[in-house]
Amino acid sequence: MAAPPLNPRFACDLEATIEVPGRPAVAGLAKEISTTGVCILTEIPVSPGSDANIHLRLILEWAESDTLTLPAQVLWSTRTEGHFQIGVAFGQMPVERWQRLDILLRFIAGEIALNPNRAEGAAG
Repeated sequence: MAAPPLNPRFACDLEATIEVPGRPAVAGLAKEISTTGVCILTEIPVSPGSDANIHLRLILEWAESDTLTLPAQVLWSTRTEGHFQIGVAFGQMPVERWQRLDILLRFIAGEIALNPNRAEGAAG
């Protein structure tokens, strides 16, 4: 039996924005994420090798998360079915951001559950 991957990937649907210095931000949808990077679908290509900030946000029917901004580098960009798949590797970041990324991944993996009633009560 094969060992599990060191950096498991998780399917996701996160609102994503790729911000490359000197050009307009590119909106997209993160479809796969791990501790090392993310795959984002966009309508506009982003050049491989570009340094970027990736802004991720979880949107639920009853709540949305704060935006998590992660430093990154674009590794590849592939045209697919009218979109572009953008592969991004996360860069060095402070411990606080790693912790927030870990919480997001644990939520996506089903290890952490959110209570919609608590979220509604807090908003009211």
